[in-house]
Amino acid sequence: MSAFDEDSAQEGVPGRAVVALFFLVFGVGGLALMPYQTGTSPGDEGWFTQPWLMPLLTLGLLGAASLIYVVALWRNGEFAREKMSGAALAGEAWIWLKSAEFFAWYVAYILLLGLIGYGLSTFLFIACLSLRVGLRQPKWLLAALGITFAMTLLFRLGLEIWVPPADLYDLLPKSVAVFLQRYF
Repeated sequence: MSAFDEDSAQEGVPGRAVVALFFLVFGVGGLALMPYQTGTSPGDEGWFTQPWLMPLLTLGLLGAASLIYVVALWRNGEFAREKMSGAALAGEAWIWLKSAEFFAWYVAYILLLGLIGYGLSTFLFIACLSLRVGLRQPKWLLAALGITFAMTLLFRLGLEIWVPPADLYDLLPKSVAVFLQRYF
């Protein structure tokens, strides 16, 4: 059994071919742009210290692995007209768009961090995602509140991770704003 024969792979789904082609184009395109994006550092430290080495290795490996995978898919008939039809590609695009919704939730969370603060935006993020996936009982809202409190304790007090103060804190009295900036 080769590395490309997966038990969990779905047959007739064009996603593998589309992703393989995307990474092939990305890898080869990155290699083509390397002379314009990287340079050589002065000095005699050796070729292994040059800034172009790691991008060359990673993009070369990505391009080579993607090419091997695209050829294997081509041989297995994954690029056949019926498998790459508009309906199959539209169904695959719909699956990717549905999963991109959760990326949009995360982007909204990151944007809210600067506006309303770490604690409140984390609570809203967890609570809204819970509602989105169907957890609508009050116990899940309390769980979101408990998780938010635990994460706030862990990140702000335990690990001392600093988050910029929120714009909302400027509207509060100075003593309350300082407390919230420090702990939430």
